[in-house]
Amino acid sequence: MTGDRRGGYSHLTAEQVAAIGRADAEVSATRGRHLARVVVDVYERDEDAQVQVPRESDLDVTDTSRVAALVQRAAEALRSW
Repeated sequence: MTGDRRGGYSHLTAEQVAAIGRADAEVSATRGRHLARVVVDVYERDEDAQVQVPRESDLDVTDTSRVAALVQRAAEALRSW
């Protein structure tokens, strides 16, 4: 583990870094594979939406019903934000 968004782990002990790694692995296992990222840019008079698919995803972008279901999940998550 080389660092995080706050600038690295150099101030932590090896045990603390290992605990962070275990917590990250647990979250990843709970969430499952990363299927897609739904992005909506909002402008003053417009919106621009897109679905990004990471390389490790098994999502077939031509499967429009599955893509639509993921977009719906994202919309539901935003409603409860």
